[in-house]
Amino acid sequence: MRSKFNVNAKNYLLSKETSRLDHFLSHDWGSSRWLKLVALLVIHNSGPAFCASLATSLLVGVLVSCKLLPYSLWTVLIGHFSFFFVFCFWQRIRGLFFRPLMVFLDTLCIAQHDEKLKQKGILGLGAFLVNSKKLVVLWTPRYFERLWCTFEIATFMKDPDKRGQIHIMPLKMGALVVMYAAFWHVLGLSYAIFYMTRQAQTGAGITTTMYTSGLMLAFAGLVVPVVFYFGVGFLQDLADLPQRFEEFRVQDAKCYCCSNGHKHPKTGASLPCDRRLVFKTLRKFYHARDGEPGGEVGEDYMDRFNTVVREELAPELLSTLQRTGLPLRYLVCVLTSATHPSLCFFIPRWWSQLPELENGAVLTVTLRFFVNWACFGTACLFSAGLMNKMGKVALRLRRHGVFRSHWCMQAMLLPPLVLVTGLLWFSVVLSVVATDHSSLLCLAPFSIQVVATAVLLGVAPSPHRRLPSEGGESPKVQQPAEERCEVDIFEV
Repeated sequence: MRSKFNVNAKNYLLSKETSRLDHFLSHDWGSSRWLKLVALLVIHNSGPAFCASLATSLLVGVLVSCKLLPYSLWTVLIGHFSFFFVFCFWQRIRGLFFRPLMVFLDTLCIAQHDEKLKQKGILGLGAFLVNSKKLVVLWTPRYFERLWCTFEIATFMKDPDKRGQIHIMPLKMGALVVMYAAFWHVLGLSYAIFYMTRQAQTGAGITTTMYTSGLMLAFAGLVVPVVFYFGVGFLQDLADLPQRFEEFRVQDAKCYCCSNGHKHPKTGASLPCDRRLVFKTLRKFYHARDGEPGGEVGEDYMDRFNTVVREELAPELLSTLQRTGLPLRYLVCVLTSATHPSLCFFIPRWWSQLPELENGAVLTVTLRFFVNWACFGTACLFSAGLMNKMGKVALRLRRHGVFRSHWCMQAMLLPPLVLVTGLLWFSVVLSVVATDHSSLLCLAPFSIQVVATAVLLGVAPSPHRRLPSEGGESPKVQQPAEERCEVDIFEV
């Protein structure tokens, strides 16, 4: 994913022949390769990393309960390590036991060092797209300004049956989720350190819980502003997207060769025009057929393509990006994994109490331990949902000129975010610590936390959206100005 002009013939050797592609990666060449890497890790590795972290933490918790491992801080570290190890290296692990994913990446699968092979690859892009099960779009604000990107996604959409197989991953959103997950992992580890240290000194109780919670709240106040700052920028990118679609013309789309005057920026050698190759393919797909209005064959293909992008592609992608931004399953896998390692000390504590309990009290104590453990993961999701809503408020305030300084806006909006999240989590933990082991009072604040999280993340099913392929008029791209900032970034 380096610059287009950093050509290495050895990269082409990484490709191989196949009869079927699992994913076709559509990306903007100019965007950060590190952001693309993080986005792909979220897409392909977050689920296995979630499962590995949960299984490892459960196993370690059982081994500690059986006295096969010590009740120590390093056992908690195993759960955190397992998540990030699998998150980074799952594809290599998978390759040892299963068929690897076959992915089309243009920089590797189209020869960049041989112009004849390159031209064949470009002319065959349609075949690559047709034979791909899913189109993975690594979206950036400039994505639809690039000639190749628009061509790839519009070509994939020519098959109505495949329109549901377009998977959009905003690069900034992937990085934000990983950044926020790292924060919660550090927070979870810090909680374990403070709690276990304090417990050894004074024992478990209300004082230990309040002390640890206060330190966590202070730490969150230092990190959340950074995530919020980048999150608001991402929401602004989504809010500007309708206008970009409205002004789209394939004639204005950019490509590297034309932007550099068809000269290699390093050697000065002449470069063939990619635009001509793309337009040749567009003419094949979108020319006026016999008996259709539009004049002679080939005269109207650009206008036809522009119409497809504005009236068919734009409404579907806007409904995905502006309503969702990131599938909820990724958010759950990446964020809630931070609570798995704490099973290493929750399970031994639960196990040690079982011999002293009567049969009827086992279920009650088990529920109390589950609530005490799960409320941390729910707080992760609650804070993400609340941050999304706060981001929408921030965009409204900025649009109306209420705050000229971004830092003043953060000073107004972030304290409620941190305090509400902290208080909701603390109320659940306190209801466990401050009540007798036979009480299920903790279920009340925990239920409130769960319901509030579900509402913020929009878990309720959305009304069915009518797609252009189903008949009827295509929805308009234009949105009222006052609605353009109403952006949700999560999807069930």
